[in-house]
Amino acid sequence: MLAKVKSAGTYGVEAYPVEVEVNVAQTEFSGVAIVGLPDAAVKESLERVRAAVTNSGYHYRVHRLTVNLAPADMRKEGPAFDLPIAVGILVATEQVLSPKLETYALTGELAPASRNTAWAAWAIFSVGVFCNLYYAYWGPMLRGIGAIKEINQAMISAEKLAMAGALATSVAHEVNNPLASISSLVQSLLGRESEERNRETLRLILGQITRISAVLRDLMDFARPKPPEPRPT
Repeated sequence: MLAKVKSAGTYGVEAYPVEVEVNVAQTEFSGVAIVGLPDAAVKESLERVRAAVTNSGYHYRVHRLTVNLAPADMRKEGPAFDLPIAVGILVATEQVLSPKLETYALTGELAPASRNTAWAAWAIFSVGVFCNLYYAYWGPMLRGIGAIKEINQAMISAEKLAMAGALATSVAHEVNNPLASISSLVQSLLGRESEERNRETLRLILGQITRISAVLRDLMDFARPKPPEPRPT
């Protein structure tokens, strides 16, 4: 039988959702496997889960156990997947019925040795107030992290635009001053030139200078800070 339990992992300072899929098959070929890029602590979780489930008064009736941690391309670290794996095993072996399991997100490390069976059972299956609160805050936490990433990207983009604006201003000033001198010289030559062929050449030069001046004005407008736009709140 297959059981799916929602959980969460961390990548640096960011959290991401993880789906723990537990498949229990009663076959003549026994064995256990955890897939989905688990580290050593995650691979050792089966021994902690086995002891915690047994000491909690339940049966660890597993012949062939496969635990898949999705997404498979993200590395899973730490013992926080003990709880969802244990719950998945007990649901897959039909020792516990949990029709609302998909509405909860579980994470936590289990202690292998437990003298208080009732407390250990509560630690595994307290999907009441605690899980409801955890699930209520889990989504906003991920959305908040996503908003922080967007703000960081916006700040990086703003910094790049500011650097580009400063460079554009510097280039415009460096080019505009000598260009104005060249334009004045060409206009002076045009006023004194009598041959039409040379006058046409000077007019072409003035046209190109006018185009370059327009590009410089665009650079200056790009570098000039714009007033903030009002946004509805």
